[in-house]
Amino acid sequence: MFEFPRGVRAGNVLHEIFERLDFSNAESEQTRELIREELREHGFDLGWEETVNRMIQDVLSTPLGTPENPIYLNQLSGGNRLREIEFAFPLERLTARHLKQILKSHSMGKFAVDLVEKIEQLEFSTIRGWLRGFIDLVFQWNGRFYLLDWKSNYLGERIEAYRTSALTEVIQENFYFLQYYLYTVALHRYLRLRIPEYQYQSHFGGVFYVFLRGIDPGRGGKSGIFQDIPGEILIKALDDHFPENAP
Repeated sequence: MFEFPRGVRAGNVLHEIFERLDFSNAESEQTRELIREELREHGFDLGWEETVNRMIQDVLSTPLGTPENPIYLNQLSGGNRLREIEFAFPLERLTARHLKQILKSHSMGKFAVDLVEKIEQLEFSTIRGWLRGFIDLVFQWNGRFYLLDWKSNYLGERIEAYRTSALTEVIQENFYFLQYYLYTVALHRYLRLRIPEYQYQSHFGGVFYVFLRGIDPGRGGKSGIFQDIPGEILIKALDDHFPENAP
């Protein structure tokens, strides 16, 4: 996968495959047919079939989560996952100054002080209207709900480039932390509407960013997988900032 083509088309073909993939029946001719179909559709040589198939098997069999609570995607049934979840927040008046205040005023977990300087780089004009996005995957495991984003970023040709510390730097540099904070707010609202007596700490399990080129089953979750659980106070502060109704 280090040699798989880079760029937008590469990201699109991998996302399309995982969007249509049957996780519980991935080691099948059906999966290979899906890979060939998507490679052709996006203009890639069919010689990449075996590479992509091997990557898929590695991703689905590598445990996410913790050693105490390992999560295996190949054990997820169709009824326990939702793909490409669209969300939209109405915005009355979103400013960079106010957003920076919220982020800097609340604990950001593993990032802590490291993000203060990065947050100061946030600049955009005042926004009114709608904030719209898509979550690649939401799934349920042992009563908790998780969100997952597939990343096709090329970070280097050695597996060490995909270790946890390196991924944390990528998450910071590309503002992916802000992306998944917003995803978490969206899922928080979704669950609050649908689960009686919903509680963030009880029902939300966390965030996974899976860097597809760096998954190595031999290293478990220490390669290619970034995970975090945004603090409840931060998510509620962001949630309060976005109105429930359209402006």
